[in-house]
Amino acid sequence: MENNCCDKDNRSPRIVEEDEEVLNKRISCHPLLGLLIETHLNCLKEAYCKALSSLKEGIEEAQQESASFIAATYLQLGDLTRNN
Repeated sequence: MENNCCDKDNRSPRIVEEDEEVLNKRISCHPLLGLLIETHLNCLKEAYCKALSSLKEGIEEAQQESASFIAATYLQLGDLTRNN
């Protein structure tokens, strides 16, 4: 039977836990871990900024439509009061 690193069925829970602990220590000490975390956070920030930009555009569009409606309403009211 082939020994697969992902096959935990043949190892005791204690061995699995020790292996995971060793792997976690190796990862946390890796010199590129900081770069990986920074890159991941920058990606999240970029996605967040894009979402906020889209939301801002939607709000500005709705605000402009409301302002146009109000301005048109005032014009119509002005016309009604001048005609009477």
